[in-house]
Amino acid sequence: MSGEHVSSWIFTSVTIVTAFGTIILKDILDNRRERRDEKTELRQQRFEFYQYISALMAKRIYRMRRIYYSKDPASTLKQDDIIRQYRDVVFDWNDSVTPNLSKLEIFFGRGLREKFEHDVMPKFVQLGTQAEWLFKNDDRAPKPADFWSELDSLNSISYEFDKSLLRLISSRIL
Repeated sequence: MSGEHVSSWIFTSVTIVTAFGTIILKDILDNRRERRDEKTELRQQRFEFYQYISALMAKRIYRMRRIYYSKDPASTLKQDDIIRQYRDVVFDWNDSVTPNLSKLEIFFGRGLREKFEHDVMPKFVQLGTQAEWLFKNDDRAPKPADFWSELDSLNSISYEFDKSLLRLISSRIL
């Protein structure tokens, strides 16, 4: 082979290797970008779900507080509106229990799903029953001061659960 052919062959070989290297590098960078985009999208979905579940808990607690307020003789709150609004929130809550538990486990892990299912939800059910009794002036209704204290406790439980979700969202663990 002459020197000219060797140079041409080397040039062609380098060009081919460079082209393949560029294609491989581009593919690697595209894959990294796609994974990063998927992580960003998943983090956004987690945050939106956190906002939803947090708002649902806050709304339910607030509606129970309104039942408490409505028992004050000086209250101007309309009884029918108060109980309807509370029951609407309970309906939304009950209507979405299974999907919410599934999302909690998928987005945040089994531990937080179990905490919600076994610690948070039963407290909402217990106080929801008491709120209904209080509204109906049922003999089983708690004393208003005790009910208020239990609502404060539930609010703290809800707050701590919210913080747990936010910590995971803001960490790089997920």
